[in-house]
Amino acid sequence: MTHLNDSSPMEGATYFDMYWKQRFSPAAFKRRVRTLHKNYASHLPSQRGARIVEIGPGFGEMLDYLGNCGYTAAMAVDNDAALVDALQARGAAGAHYVEDAVAWLREHPGHFDCAVALHVLEHFDATSGAALLHAMYTALVPGGSVILEVPNMANFIMAPYARWVDYTHHHGYTQESLGAALRLAGFEVVECFGVRRAVGSLPELVAYTMQRVTDAIAWTLLKVYYPRARIIAAPAIAIVGRRPAMQARPSRS
Repeated sequence: MTHLNDSSPMEGATYFDMYWKQRFSPAAFKRRVRTLHKNYASHLPSQRGARIVEIGPGFGEMLDYLGNCGYTAAMAVDNDAALVDALQARGAAGAHYVEDAVAWLREHPGHFDCAVALHVLEHFDATSGAALLHAMYTALVPGGSVILEVPNMANFIMAPYARWVDYTHHHGYTQESLGAALRLAGFEVVECFGVRRAVGSLPELVAYTMQRVTDAIAWTLLKVYYPRARIIAAPAIAIVGRRPAMQARPSRS
């Protein structure tokens, strides 16, 4: 969701051109789709005609998953034209270019049943991230749901890498701060949980087991310092929220 600045040596080059597309892997794409199913199948709208919007579709894993599940009104928006072109070239007709996702969401009040942003919020600073969440609230129907996923800063073993592996990251979250941000935007928090990695092969099982070991180390040490806290130590955290069906939106004073 972030363009390179105008001083880029390649005129017209975007974040996708210069950085993101080099990270694409067909195997990782398939694993990610399986991970989406494992974590979010029960949180998506039950009606296959539900209007779903994804902010920042990445390589299109969620669009692919939603299409495979039979959702007929799913779409995604991004401000990187090269990324959108690449998605459309791979058959993701639901991908659309928008100059400013926050402004675009505000222009579609009460239009969507579900809004999704996976590894997007950390690309905004605290102020602009709050604006994005408010805009997602505005774009949802009363009772509509929001699904977010971000790197987990509580996992201090993985957090420094996850925070800075992408030079466009601006902010970090734990389950506490992510929940607070959602509530400040007006949402009810339905559930917050550690993202569980899908396992479909022996190498993936080995990698998952090693990850769980580091998670356990982080959880144990954090529990010593915060014995009463609910610790989520997975490398990524997800949160599901809901726009209240019968409640006025808090003022933005």
